[in-house]
Amino acid sequence: MPRQAVTAPQTITTTTETVIASVANNVINAPGQPPDPGSPSVVSGIVNVLTGTGTTFIAIRCRRGVNQVAGAQVGNQNGVNCSAAATINVPYEFTDNTGDPNGYTITIQQTGATGNATVNDVQMDVIAQ
Repeated sequence: MPRQAVTAPQTITTTTETVIASVANNVINAPGQPPDPGSPSVVSGIVNVLTGTGTTFIAIRCRRGVNQVAGAQVGNQNGVNCSAAATINVPYEFTDNTGDPNGYTITIQQTGATGNATVNDVQMDVIAQ
């Protein structure tokens, strides 16, 4: 699947886990091969965020399904320690060994925040393995 640029900016309310990007899973398969909607996939990209007041850590999570904060988490969260009220780039990469025919959602959550964050840009790739 080609890279997806996601509409921004988005406000992230203090420490609430929030959906920032979702894509339906487009099945990538070799010519002449039947579609395999459960293909293992790598979900990767980068988030540019202006952290909120008091923020000490930004967590990025990948969840199964489209627009799903409650979807099953894929792998461990990615994240970075950060300063409050700072603009940072947070790269992420998740491997889903079983794949999800419905797609994937990327969420963000601040730790220690007393102020809202702003997601300025999100890039997201989903590549079947």
